[in-house]
Amino acid sequence: MLATSRRRLLLLPQTRSYTVRGRPEDIAYLRQLGRDDDHVTLYLPGDPSFPSFASSLKRTAILELNNPSARNAMSGKMMAELTDAVGKLDEAAASLCCVIVRGTGGHFCSGADLRVAKEHLSSPEGGATMSRVMTHALTRLRRLPLTSVAVVEGAAIGGGAEITTACDFRIVGQSATIQFVHGRMGVSPGWGGGARLVQLVGRQRALRLLGRTEKVSSDDALQIGLADAVLDDDAIEVGVDSFVRPLDAHAPGTEINGTVATLRTRSLRRRSAARHQARVVPRRRLLVASDDVDGACRVPATLGRTCKRCGDRKIGQIIVSARSITSARSHGPTCEWDDYQLD
Repeated sequence: MLATSRRRLLLLPQTRSYTVRGRPEDIAYLRQLGRDDDHVTLYLPGDPSFPSFASSLKRTAILELNNPSARNAMSGKMMAELTDAVGKLDEAAASLCCVIVRGTGGHFCSGADLRVAKEHLSSPEGGATMSRVMTHALTRLRRLPLTSVAVVEGAAIGGGAEITTACDFRIVGQSATIQFVHGRMGVSPGWGGGARLVQLVGRQRALRLLGRTEKVSSDDALQIGLADAVLDDDAIEVGVDSFVRPLDAHAPGTEINGTVATLRTRSLRRRSAARHQARVVPRRRLLVASDDVDGACRVPATLGRTCKRCGDRKIGQIIVSARSITSARSHGPTCEWDDYQLD
């Protein structure tokens, strides 16, 4: 009997494990995937080109996302540059108190740049690379002993919404919206944002935002705890300066930074969940083309179940086919589901 059990164990399919740690080869690969006009820029106090609206802030850095042709969607090149910028913030943390994360051109970020993702990152390996790098970068941003403030103008969509959850505060323009559109694409948040969202708004609201892919207005975001302040669109830079100035007034390395670092310890469970997301998401097919989104099959489900007939797995109410998009579209609600253990 023991020998039979061992033989059966040997026949089980081997699953590949993914971690949140960004690897040098991942960064090198992603750095090639971009255009001349898409980039992530870090401005440190004293830089000649430091944005004028924050010139009164002496201990605050500004991290800008810029991809004008795609509403600041993150290309592979930008993901690599974000990792670089977070590393520089870590090196300069002793002289800083705060970091502002914002997009340019009246938009925050519309997630991953689908023009790049469809061509280079739609495979499980490519999706795993993107997930590793972005989860690692945002986890490092979250762990910095600095207060981070996301300034949301226009829209924060998909991965852009996940980036906002990596910051301590979210300042939202009156007409801005936040939307977790992952469910329409048949995927879970792959940059650790799902776990952080639960910490921000609670399990019930997070499930609603992720499952229904609702567009959250600025006022609604403030009401549910997804935003900390709502500012008039034409006065957002002045409002950001006023909001950040008390944080900027602390001397670097003093009690406020120690308090921030202490509060980071409360995120242990969230980081564990983020690591779980980074392992599980790349194993599923990533649907990134817009014409695939509407065809993704959905049935009522619970996390952690798999079909005995076809092997498809489902996350919440989303079914992700392990075979093909066509199979996902033809997949019916009559499957026989068994629980499985998410490692």
